[in-house]
Amino acid sequence: MLFLIFMLLGCSSPTFKYNNEDLRNNIENIKIVDDVNKEFIEENDTYKIDYQVLTSLDEIDKINDFIYDLSKLEFKQLYGDPERQLNGRCIILTYENGDYEIICQRKMEKYNINNYCDLDDFNKLIDKYLNNFMINFIF
Repeated sequence: MLFLIFMLLGCSSPTFKYNNEDLRNNIENIKIVDDVNKEFIEENDTYKIDYQVLTSLDEIDKINDFIYDLSKLEFKQLYGDPERQLNGRCIILTYENGDYEIICQRKMEKYNINNYCDLDDFNKLIDKYLNNFMINFIF
């Protein structure tokens, strides 16, 4: 019986809520959008994201009210294959530093548009751990 209880508790999805204060201190703009279309652009190795804006919250009172309501929602981590598309009505949170997050009912993506690192350094870091993994895997 005890084993069954542990199994049932272990099967629950991890959850999280957005932090009201963190968002209030960092959000510049909120958009409610529909028809999100994300397309990869090979020439400059970026994504082009198009959407239809249903409304944009720019006033601090509306932003704070929305953030308060958003922070009440409990998000669960899905098991299995992730959703491939951002679909349905979504929320776009634009942070003061230029980063933005797209929140849909079953998928979230966060984009950092201001930071990058040197490609050679990045590849060296990955290669270091891939090489160590392969050496340990072989032996």
